[in-house]
Amino acid sequence: MRYAMWVVPCFIFYIASAQTDTLYFDSGTDNYLIKYLGETEIGQDTVVHLIYEPPTKINPIINCFVSSTVDGKYLYRYKITNGNSAVQNLREFSLHYDSAVWIESRTPLSSWRNRGRQIVDYSIIDNPKTVYSWVWRGDQGLESTWYVDSCIITSDGLPSFMDSYSQAKTRTWSWPAGGPNNKDTIASDIRIQLLRLRSYPNDNVYRKTIGPKMPPRAFPPILFIDSLISYKHQSRALGWIDNDGIMNSMDQKLENAKKQLEKGNTNAAANIVQSFINEVEAQKDKHLSSEAYALLKYNAEYLLEKLGGK
Repeated sequence: MRYAMWVVPCFIFYIASAQTDTLYFDSGTDNYLIKYLGETEIGQDTVVHLIYEPPTKINPIINCFVSSTVDGKYLYRYKITNGNSAVQNLREFSLHYDSAVWIESRTPLSSWRNRGRQIVDYSIIDNPKTVYSWVWRGDQGLESTWYVDSCIITSDGLPSFMDSYSQAKTRTWSWPAGGPNNKDTIASDIRIQLLRLRSYPNDNVYRKTIGPKMPPRAFPPILFIDSLISYKHQSRALGWIDNDGIMNSMDQKLENAKKQLEKGNTNAAANIVQSFINEVEAQKDKHLSSEAYALLKYNAEYLLEKLGGK
């Protein structure tokens, strides 16, 4: 009997010691829950639950408005909104663009200061992928439905697609009351998983917007028209063009311009491109968003200039 009573407690202790560390996603709270074996103040093992709240419970809405200057440059003005489905404050916003882009000037988010949410840092960061980032960081960030307007970039670069990333203000860790003494002894596999969750781009919300891109040094006009066609179709996919009929009409004009160029009829192609620009102007704020308008108008004007039509 003594032997049997001794075996049972040891068996139970073995099960507790064999507790495996786990990390799983809780769809009810949109948090990651980590379960691992901790240690109490008196050295006893205990199962600890740790909550990791990802900084992605935001709904960034990025609007870009582009205008041209008399000296041939472009002003990119950004409006950043934290949509009404957000449950965290939007604290950081960054634009990622090619390192070849020349940025003449930058105006920070002064309206964050006006709202008492001062920018603590904005900078250009070079990363190994030869992509620059311009990062705005607010103190408390934007609450749901709040917005900031405007942040302005001045550049020679033509409007093109650009990646943006946003991050929330969050509690990175949430320990249970009276948590363990050995908070730093999380198993290595859990630590690796957490590093992935807390690393770019997993800890950001991605949105497509537009920004400056330097035009190609060599200028094959037919390939440039292909780029315009691609911009148009991507804009439709993003909802920046809201009507298939408008898209098809623009398609037809650009295809006709290509055919004229293939025949060597540069003047005829230029006239068609001008007609395309007129249609873009006519659909501004109707079936074209500010982003689609800028992509199509300013790139088509650049094409027209190269064709000698402007």
